[in-house]
This record gives sequence, C-alpha cells and structure tokens, in this order.
Amino acid sequence: MQTVIYYNPLARMLYNLEPNLVLISDLGNWTNNHNQQIDKLYEEGKKRNLKTAVVIFKKDYIESNRLWNEKNLVEKFHQSKVDYLIIYYYNKLFFNSEAQQWLDEFNLMKINLNTKGCLYDESFTLFDKGLIKPHWVSCFEQESLILPKVINEEKNDLLKLLKTNQFDKFFEKTGVNYTFEEFILTGKQLGRKIGFPTANQKIDKKLPLIEGVYLTEIEVRTLEPKKFYGLSDYWTNNEGESLFETFILDFDLEIYGWLVRVKPIKYLRANQKISSLEELKILLEKDLKNANKIIATIDQKKNSEL
Repeated sequence: MQTVIYYNPLARMLYNLEPNLVLISDLGNWTNNHNQQIDKLYEEGKKRNLKTAVVIFKKDYIESNRLWNEKNLVEKFHQSKVDYLIIYYYNKLFFNSEAQQWLDEFNLMKINLNTKGCLYDESFTLFDKGLIKPHWVSCFEQESLILPKVINEEKNDLLKLLKTNQFDKFFEKTGVNYTFEEFILTGKQLGRKIGFPTANQKIDKKLPLIEGVYLTEIEVRTLEPKKFYGLSDYWTNNEGESLFETFILDFDLEIYGWLVRVKPIKYLRANQKISSLEELKILLEKDLKNANKIIATIDQKKNSEL
C-alpha cells in the first residue's frame, strides 16, 4: 500500500516505516527522467529486499519555480510504483548547506524513517543552497548510489509551454494541469473600492508564467473540492514584489492566511498602466466580460460531456 508521510525532523517522531531505500532527486520537477530513476530505485530496492521511497523537500509550500505543487506530486506518486512519498518540511531558518547539518539530517532519516540507503541524483540542488555532497549520504547502513548528472530537457520544454501560455498542450504532455499555491496576504484593498476585491498572493519571482491578466480556476484549502473561476493579475509592484491578485467570482469569504491553489486557464492580455481607480474599474469590467464569455464556452463543453 502506498503511503504519504509528512515529515518534520524537528518533531523527532518515529514513523514505523518498513526498511526503505530513498531517491533524493529534483522531484519538484518530476518528468520521465525521474521515472527512469524510479525504475532504478525499484530494481535496487527489490535486490536489497527494501521498500522504496521518494523525498520532496519543501518549506511552507512547494516553491513556485517548480513544475508541480504538493497536490500534483501526490497524484504523480500514486501513478508510480513507489511505496512511500516523504514530504520533508524544510525550515530555511535552520537549514543551510553545512556538511555536519546534512549528516545530522540524514542520520535522523535513518532513525525516524528507517531509511537504509539512498539513490542520490548528483545534479539535485536544494533551494539554491548548492549541491548535496555525495559523501554526506554515506551515513546510511547500506551503500548509497550516486546517479550521474542529466540535463532535464523535458522540464525545460514544459516550462517553455507555460511561459508561452500553452496550458492545454502542457496538460496533453503531462496528464496533469499546471497549478501553483500560496497563502493569501492582506493587500492595500483598493479593489474593494471599485467592486473588485482581490485575494493577494506574494509569488516567487521564478514563477514560470509571464506577467499579465489570466482567467484562472481557484481552489481554497478547506473548501475543496469546490472550485471557483477567477480573474487574476500577475504583476510587480513599486516595491519590486511579484504578486498574483485574483478577483474570485461568486465568492464572498474572508480568506486571509488561507492557502489557495491557482490553475491558469487562459492568458487574456498584457498589463497596462492606469492613471486612476475609475480607469482600472473600466478595464476590469472589460476583462470580466471577456472572461465570462470563455467561462460560458467551458461550461457548455463540460455539460455536453456529461
């Protein structure tokens, strides 16, 4: 039976897992290259009579410069033959690239997760902190294998699709819709003054989308599986912050601090400079009219498929 484990090393908990062999790789950008690594993991696990595991390192969320968020990764995990998905909570206040700390972390994996060895992708970078040194994984009881560096061309091709707004083609190639998620922050609330209140997310500058206005699909954590349409603007403010602001249609809840998942459906237009709130209101009304036409077409297609 496949199991998802949410692992926080600071909790010092024993998870009672069966002895396992773990793959440490860039699975936030899981592609066919990683499926080949998983095949190698499966073969090696069978040879050693060990269960198999993959690990995803994350902070509060899967960083938005990656192809997949947590929900996507769980879906991809269930499509694989791996026994355990370990979602490893990474705390940037305590983590660095010091060798001793990594040795400590791997020792904790050995104790808490019953990890006996690993396959380590030599090209893996942990949140721009640099490569894990191969000898750091030598603390496990069994031999750890180093997988050679491979340029992930498929990841680059998929990122290009996102940056050129080819979301349907992205789905055709992966079988999974691109989404990202972030917590909702309090903004200046200017949208409320013109009838367009927005849910504001501060975004990693590496988000693989171009700035502009999008029709989106919104999922609010705790309200799932209900989904909402949104009119979203991805832009950079005067302070240099990248923001994704969404007017959620048919929605009136206060969701500050809630985690919201965004799926871009269609790119509507580039950002435009405006000189007043009234000018912004007129522009947004046009965008909403355009978005509603697209929504009507989408809903009609869905109904015809029922």
